[in-house]
Amino acid sequence: MANYEIKDGVGIIPDGETTVANLAFSRCEELTKVIIPEGVTTIGREAFKDCKNLISVEIPSSVTSIYALAFAGCRALKSITIPKNLSMIGLQAFDGCGALTSIVVEEGNFMYDSRNNCNAIIKSATNTLIRGCCNTTIPENIEEIDSYAFSGCTGLTTIAIPEGVKKIGKYAFFGCGELTNITIPKSVTEISKDGVFSHCKSLTSIVVEEGNSIYDSRENCNAIIKSGNTLVAGCSNSVIPNGVETLGYGAFSGCETLKSIVIPDSVTEIGAYAFEGCTALTEVVIHDSVEYIEEGAFSNSGLTSIEVPETVKNLNGVFCGCENLKTATVKGKLDDYRADCVFPFKDCPALETLTFLDCVRYIKEERCNGCKSLKNIFVPAKKGDYYKKRFVEELHPLIVELEVKKKK
Repeated sequence: MANYEIKDGVGIIPDGETTVANLAFSRCEELTKVIIPEGVTTIGREAFKDCKNLISVEIPSSVTSIYALAFAGCRALKSITIPKNLSMIGLQAFDGCGALTSIVVEEGNFMYDSRNNCNAIIKSATNTLIRGCCNTTIPENIEEIDSYAFSGCTGLTTIAIPEGVKKIGKYAFFGCGELTNITIPKSVTEISKDGVFSHCKSLTSIVVEEGNSIYDSRENCNAIIKSGNTLVAGCSNSVIPNGVETLGYGAFSGCETLKSIVIPDSVTEIGAYAFEGCTALTEVVIHDSVEYIEEGAFSNSGLTSIEVPETVKNLNGVFCGCENLKTATVKGKLDDYRADCVFPFKDCPALETLTFLDCVRYIKEERCNGCKSLKNIFVPAKKGDYYKKRFVEELHPLIVELEVKKKK
């Protein structure tokens, strides 16, 4: 492997090298500039990943391939020029480059273009926008916004998605923290189920244009709802309409200003990470219509108390990292055992009271890791020994049997 050096903040690639190796400068915080010499044809996977102070890079005309995550996390990088001979850009190559204001593809590139000075990289053959920045204008003839296309564009405040776009890939706008509003045109027929607008903490307006055959924003709900009654994405001003049955993966994830939300009793499933990172959300009512709450659904949220209805079948890490959670009650058996289950209240340092109203069978992390304030674990009458077999001995003094319910 080549010996790479950094002198006065400048990355030095040895003469005669044709490849910048995988991880070559990864996480080099002292790196501020890179001049890649002519003759290099390949920039390897994660070659400059998380070089957070890298401001500029010069890519020579000899480069034909940039592999996945090559410049991901280079949050100070201001501009990028794609040479005309470059024919392969890997997934997330520029993910999280939040300071990018200029993206140019040189004239004569047969694979990519930056038509109409759009400040983006477009895959020419398929009219797919694969990477944008805060100054991007999406051209009228674009058909697809690729996965991670704007992910981590922290300076992006507004973007117009033109009529003609049919597909928006996974995490396309993930972490666009200053994005305030979005309108989905009627031409869009596919929006990824995976966190397209997750962690867009400033998002207050979501509108689907009238006439879209797959998605809608019924009742001015400020959300995207897919036919079949799945809420795909919401924001701090969303109202979940009656009739919605599923809250999708990451639907409200990272919505830091969401203070309250009413989950209607039509909802039967709360998807993974649906309310993850909603730090201002202190209270939520989960109706007994809900059967499934998927992994991490309320993790790292601001909840102070929670009551889980007996209809819910599992709680895999659902409330992990809820720093303000003080009381929790689990009414059901949670008898859908899965080998990879994570204790639902892991790393809840304020949790004082945990109540189980039935015989929970799935407890795996019997130490209640991170629950340093726990004072009582209430369990059903005559089931103290049952729970002692599931928790480590140091927690046995906290186990308190509830009184036997008197028959009416």
